[in-house]
Amino acid sequence: MIDLAVEVVSAITSGAAGSLGSKGAEAVGRLISALRAKLHGQPALSGTPEISVGKPSDAAARDNLVSMLREQISNDADFGAWLANLWNEIRLDLEADASRSTNVISGTVHGSAIQARDVKGGIHLGPASRE
Repeated sequence: MIDLAVEVVSAITSGAAGSLGSKGAEAVGRLISALRAKLHGQPALSGTPEISVGKPSDAAARDNLVSMLREQISNDADFGAWLANLWNEIRLDLEADASRSTNVISGTVHGSAIQARDVKGGIHLGPASRE
């Protein structure tokens, strides 16, 4: 079983440290914004995500955020369900961002060469059909 609090904090600090691509950074931005909004009414907790974002290499800030999230999850089932649902949405973008591909062509190419990662729609080689 995953530790949801650790997963969320790892994503936040990775995004704050700039170690994610654009899609992952965007996903982490959504995660941070949602957490800020959710914790807004709780003054004792509201600054904790900002500390982790502001100092991603600060182990104490990371530990504080993990502890705070674990406590919220264990004390508030609705918060735990909300965070789990949010994490499931965000995680997909983080996984897509992490699955980088590298295409290499070596030697002589006689004809067409296409390199792609994510293709939406078809790829057609050769002349257009004459129907």
